[in-house]
Order: sequence, then structure tokens, then C-alpha cells
Amino acid sequence: MTTATATAPVAEVATKSKKNSGPKKLTKPDKHAYDVALNELEKEHRAKEEILTKARQAVNAIGGAKAPKNPEKDALRKEFETLKQKQAAIKASRGKIFDEISLIDTKVKKKVADLNAQKGKINFKSAEDIDKHVQQLEKNVDDGNLRLAEEKKVIKEITTLKKLRKNFESFATAQASIDEDKAKIAALKATVDDSETKAINTRFGEIKAQLDAFRAESQKAYENRNELYDVRNAAQKEVDAVNQKIKALKDNYYGKLRAFTQQVRQEIAERHERERAEREAAAKEKRLQIAQEKLEIASEPAFAQEIANIKLLLFHFDPTFVPPTPKNQSSSSTVELGPSNTSRKIELPINAVVLKKEEEDFFTGNKKKSKGKKKRDETAAAAPKDNKVVLDFTMVEQLSSLKVPVPGSKEDVPKAIEELKKKLDYFMENEERVTKERIAKAKAEIEKMEAEAKAEAEAKAPESPAEATSSAGSTESSSEEIESKEEETKEEESKEE
Repeated sequence: MTTATATAPVAEVATKSKKNSGPKKLTKPDKHAYDVALNELEKEHRAKEEILTKARQAVNAIGGAKAPKNPEKDALRKEFETLKQKQAAIKASRGKIFDEISLIDTKVKKKVADLNAQKGKINFKSAEDIDKHVQQLEKNVDDGNLRLAEEKKVIKEITTLKKLRKNFESFATAQASIDEDKAKIAALKATVDDSETKAINTRFGEIKAQLDAFRAESQKAYENRNELYDVRNAAQKEVDAVNQKIKALKDNYYGKLRAFTQQVRQEIAERHERERAEREAAAKEKRLQIAQEKLEIASEPAFAQEIANIKLLLFHFDPTFVPPTPKNQSSSSTVELGPSNTSRKIELPINAVVLKKEEEDFFTGNKKKSKGKKKRDETAAAAPKDNKVVLDFTMVEQLSSLKVPVPGSKEDVPKAIEELKKKLDYFMENEERVTKERIAKAKAEIEKMEAEAKAEAEAKAPESPAEATSSAGSTESSSEEIESKEEETKEEESKEE
């Protein structure tokens, strides 16, 4: 991804900020003009309030709280309230009695229904009827005129009838319970005496009629006060109208002040939002650059250095060595890193003699011989020299890093070549696979980095409005001034109310 693409979010944020700057900018309302207008309305309000006060005094002078009290009327009203309380108490007590009567009556009706249902299952009216029928059946059995099946049937019927006879005894008990409940109902009804209630209701009606007469007299006395009421109501309407004007003036002024304050806060929030977006865009661009670098490094062929070192060593040990062509590439696209380092390659042709200074140290693969021993073996010097393998320190390091034994003589060179070719084949066969794995790993790291950045941005997002309002920067003093003005206006409103 290029730098132009990475900086696109910043340009987008700038475009949005230009679009948001469309609404007209508000100005702070004029406090002096507001105070002048409010002062004029308050003067008018005081004048109207004086007129209203005089009208109220005129109304109160002919009645209301200052009117003379009527002792007879007060006594009747007191007795009237007492009778109302007695009526409520009687109603409550009688209500309890009637509730109890209703409850017992419900029980009686249920008992009667159950008793009738049980009697309905039996075709006999009394226990004597059952006894007579049982005696008749027993006589038929004793006569012996019945067949065996009929006799069994009759005996079974006799047993059933004897059981039914016992139920008639329980019927008597149930009937006694019903009679007892009916007696309770009669006793409760006898306790309800309507004579006291009628007397209270009669007196209640008399007092109510007298109070209505007093009320009619008062209504006639207050008819002349209607004119004063009209004057007072008109004055009250004028005062209310002035109050509405004052309220409208305050609402208009403080509404504009709040809108101006909100605009300042909004500008602060937008500025912080732009700064946050710019920081996020810069961070995103940096992340993209890091991701691109990681991906480029991961996209480089795997084992490139190892393959190049092996080729250099093989060229050194075997000048006729031809590098194999990778399976996924043609011979023309093979990475040829060998020739770039051939200036440091030391070839050792067969029967070649390497000239070197005596003080120069070379690794030959053999232990150093003492000077005395050299003199004793001068006659056999030619043969050992032909058997030596000359390697510089870099080649020794390369063999060690590849974990290939360093050849001590020419007899060990074929084994070293074989090991190097095996490793070359392994590296070239696995080059594509390992490269893909490295690319996948790099992409995974990039995705993880993007996810962490996204999570961090989401975690910080809710904090942006608070930061915008709390840290106002250059406009912080103006915001504090507006808030102090709001407090002052609230105090003024409370005082005015």
C-alpha cells in the first residue's frame, strides 16, 4: 500500500470537517440589552401588582376571612359532622352483621343442596320404608320360591339397603346443622334495629336544610362582590400577562446562551475528534508501512543465503558443478547469487600449488608440524601438499553453519560435496513451502496487529466526548466563563421567582 492510499483517511476527515462547518455560527447574546428590557418589564410588573393588591383588599373587606362569624351556623355544622360520623359507624357495623348473615346463609344453601342431592340418590323417603322393603325381601328368600340366581340378587339388594339405612342417620345430623344455622341468621337479623338509624337520618336532613338556608343568605350577601371580583380578576390577568413577557424574555436570552455554550462545546468536541482522527490515520499509515516491510521480508525466498553459500562451496570444491533448476522456476529465472561472491572464491584445481607467505595462517585440516619435523620430512613434502585442502575462514564458517564436516583432505571432499548437495536439494525443495509459511505468519501478525489497533480504537472511542469537553485547550477559558454565566443566570432566575 502506498503513502497516498494511507493518507486518504486524513483527507476524508478534512472533507467532513469542511462539510460540518456549514451551519451559521452563533454569537453570545447581549447581556446589557437583556438587563435593560428585564428592568422595564419588572417596573410594569410592580405597577400591575399594586393594582391587584388593592383589588384583593377591597374583596376581603366585605367578606371572606374577615367576615363576622355566625355561632348558630357553626353549631349546626358541628352537629352535622357528628351525625355524618354516626351514620358511617352504623353503616359499618350493620355491614359486618349483614356480611355474617350472608356468609351463614351461603353455608345453609350449600348444606341443603348437598342433603337433597344425597336424598335424590335414594328412592325411599325414610328409614322405616327401607326396613319394610328389607323385611319383604327377606320373606321372599325364606319362602324358598326363588331360584339360586334370583336369591343371590335379592340378598345383594338387602345388603345395599341396609347400608342406605345408615345414611338416613347422617341425614338427620345434616338437617340439625341446617336448622342451627337458620336460627343464627334469625338472631342476627333481630339485632339490627332501624329506629336509631331513622332518627339520625331525620335530624341529618333537618340540619342540612338549615345550612342550605344560611348558604342562600350568604350567596345573596355576596352578589355585590361580583363586581369587585371582576376588577380583581382583570388585574390578575394583567399581572399574568407581564409575567409571561418576563418569562419569554428570559427563555429567549437563556436559550440563546445555552445554544452558544453548546456550540462552543461542539466546536471543542469536533476539534478533538479531528485530532483523534488524524492521530489514528497517522498510526494506521505507520502500521501499514510496518506491515508492508514485514510482508516484503517474508516474501523473500526462504533459504536464499544458505543456497547461495552451498553453491559457492560446491563451486569451490567442484568447478564443474552445475546448479540444479528449481521445480517452480525455469533455468533462466534461477536465483544466481553465486557469481556475485565469486571474487572471494578460492578454487583448488587438481595438481595445483598454492603459494602463500610463511606467516599467513591457513586451515588445512591437518595439525601443524614442527620446524624440526619439516626438515626431516623435506623429501616427502610434495605428496602431502598435493593432498591438502585450502579453505579461507569464511568458508569454514559457512560449513559450520550448514553443519557439514570440514574436509581435512581431498579424500574428504567428495563426502562434503555429497552432504552439501543433499542440503541444497532439501533447501530448494522446501524453499517455496517455507516462503509461503513465512508469508502466512507475517499476514497473521499483520491481522493481529490490525485487530489490536481496532480494539484499542473502540476502547478509546467512548472517552472522546469526555476528553473534548474536559480538555478544551485554547477555548477552555471561554467555556468556563459560559458555565459561570449559566450559574449566575440560574441564581438570577431563582431570585426573580
